[in-house]
Amino acid sequence: MFFLTLATTALLSHIVMAAPMASNAIAARQTYPNVPVTFNGAGGTYYNTVIVANDVSVPTGTDMSVVSISMFGRADFTCSSHGVDGSVTFLVGDEQNVAVNPPQIQTSISCSAPPES
Repeated sequence: MFFLTLATTALLSHIVMAAPMASNAIAARQTYPNVPVTFNGAGGTYYNTVIVANDVSVPTGTDMSVVSISMFGRADFTCSSHGVDGSVTFLVGDEQNVAVNPPQIQTSISCSAPPES
């Protein structure tokens, strides 16, 4: 009887532990589109980057003072860029040259879009 109870408990613990892994495996298979973004500075300077549209904030990787931001994406793409002085610049779809007021270094950006199948 003790062996049967021990075997049943071991089997159930493996089944319960496997359930969360199944949902994680589904999430891991989702892929998100990339969003090309350009940070425009004064005097024609610019910085290009590509952001994964998974709604995760990432550092911009530049200390350039930004005057506008351009995004090249589908209508269901959205991005928000955060400035060192507290500005938040929102972009939707394929917006070009969205002003950053006042111009400032952008510290992070996040983009979102529905996952691709």
